[in-house]
Amino acid sequence: MQDPNVIAQVVSVVRDAENNAGGGGGQTAVEPVLDAVVSDMAHPFTGSRTADVARVHDLCRLALGVAEMDGMLKKGGSFVCKFLDGEGDKELKDEMRSKFDKVIHEKPEASRKESSEAFLVCIGYKGKQKQS
Repeated sequence: MQDPNVIAQVVSVVRDAENNAGGGGGQTAVEPVLDAVVSDMAHPFTGSRTADVARVHDLCRLALGVAEMDGMLKKGGSFVCKFLDGEGDKELKDEMRSKFDKVIHEKPEASRKESSEAFLVCIGYKGKQKQS
């Protein structure tokens, strides 16, 4: 992408997702500013397919948690996360469908055929769900 008008609108936000100090503590809510959040997080693979799939799914949930923090993803925005096909897919996709209008499972053409790596492309963020 070389369009300077688009590039000028790109903002990178780097946060420690596991040890974030923001969000809460009586602070005033910050208006969301991001149209999209993209997570390409990964971890060192253990060699156990079941464990690796579970860990990658946890990273998707962690990234979504960051996207849902105050000041992050706008209502109507998009979220993309890398994940691995495997046990727990349906549950992860159902979680995403509860928060987005549309969830697409996308395996890039450049990805090796035997690789279980894919992306969840979530469109139309419904906004933070009220805690009951």
